Amino acid sequence: ALWAFVHELAGRLRERLLCARVCVSVIGWAVRHAHVHLIPTDAPGQVPGLDGEPLPADVALALAERLR
Repeated sequence: ALWAFVHELAGRLRERLLCARVCVSVIGWAVRHAHVHLIPTDAPGQVPGLDGEPLPADVALALAERLR
């Protein structure tokens, strides 16, 4: 139910704010609950922390193996 609502609201944000994308961030560590943040964006660099360098291929493969 939560993700269905997030998807619907993100679509509404894109439609009414005419943004290129809506970034989703789910945060919750110190308190046992979560916050879903929907951030309308038009270009890279508008959301801190999302524009880092991609993982090197060997690191990505090692991570994929650990998750299988």
